[in-house]
Amino acid sequence: MTTLRENNIFILGAGFSAPAKLPLAKNLWNLILNESKKKLIKNNIEYSFYENFLEGDIADFIDYHNSSRKDNKSILAEENIELEEFISYLDIEDFLHLLGPKHWSSAGNQSQILIRNYIARIIYQAQLKITDSKKKLYDKFVNFLKPNDLIITFNYDTIVEDALARNKIPYRLYWNKLKKIDEHGNGIIDSDNKEIILHKMHGSIDWVSDKYFISGSNLCIWNRNKSIFNPKMILSEPYFDTNELQYIYRIKNLGDYFQLNEPVLESPFIISPSINKIVYLNPLKELWNGFIGNGQGSKRLVFIGFSLPPHDDYIRQPLYWVAKNFESTAKYENNRISVIDCQNDLNKRLKFKEKYSFLDDEFTDYYFDGFSEEVLNDIF
Repeated sequence: MTTLRENNIFILGAGFSAPAKLPLAKNLWNLILNESKKKLIKNNIEYSFYENFLEGDIADFIDYHNSSRKDNKSILAEENIELEEFISYLDIEDFLHLLGPKHWSSAGNQSQILIRNYIARIIYQAQLKITDSKKKLYDKFVNFLKPNDLIITFNYDTIVEDALARNKIPYRLYWNKLKKIDEHGNGIIDSDNKEIILHKMHGSIDWVSDKYFISGSNLCIWNRNKSIFNPKMILSEPYFDTNELQYIYRIKNLGDYFQLNEPVLESPFIISPSINKIVYLNPLKELWNGFIGNGQGSKRLVFIGFSLPPHDDYIRQPLYWVAKNFESTAKYENNRISVIDCQNDLNKRLKFKEKYSFLDDEFTDYYFDGFSEEVLNDIF
């Protein structure tokens, strides 16, 4: 991100998708458990993914959690597990190859892949139930956007893309679009491009990677016959050979992918909600490239439903620089920072503002009644 743009910047978290009734993290774990326990039949044998894969890892994790630290509150039932803590446990086991020869694949261990698959499936099914009245809020949001506005989302869903498509608003999923790469290997930026820029920092339920988080096995439907899913690269040519985004594709008919894939062999490209997720972010580092210079010259900086949760603490550092860059010019041009979240009592609001202590109150407005059309009208 090296090109200065006079734009608006939007930072989206789970609260952005809350009006659409998408499940939040605290509900997601029990939904994953329910899905994994559904009885399936293969070769006349009844089984469940819970019994075959998750149950053993859950038991090991509970034993580890309850035994490894005296100050830990004991987990008495699997329903009380915090999803982020469990996934972090699996991430360390996978990243350090603690299982030795039992290490499953470059995509992660079986439970990791299975959980990512269930997260994507659950969100996909929830999106199918979004009513037309709920879609109006997101239609209104995208119609306020201007060319070169930057949306940074940490959500896996496709609510923003769907709204942009419904309203025929052009957008792209990466920063600088190139006209060409010259004979010296320098990229010539297409400065005439007027698209909205949408960065999905933790992946997307409709992304699949050729290189990362996917097993090389021919048992994978993606490896056997990916053309049936109408995939399209998220990059458009030309691009540098070193750009890791070139291995990521969007799937058009996502329902078919979920129906045909084997949940412990492959999953959509999403970064699990883990405390350790930064070790898996290499494929998406291009989206952060030069981020420290962002925010200069921007007209608005808007945070919607992003509560800076502990498992995303690494994000504080880049957001700090965006805010400081924005504030450096805001004092001369009367530009504002808007923070939107649903916090329904004074103590919660004070604690929330403590998380955003890097924002200068002189330039910041807080909206604590959640994301709504009324808030959009007020901001714009």
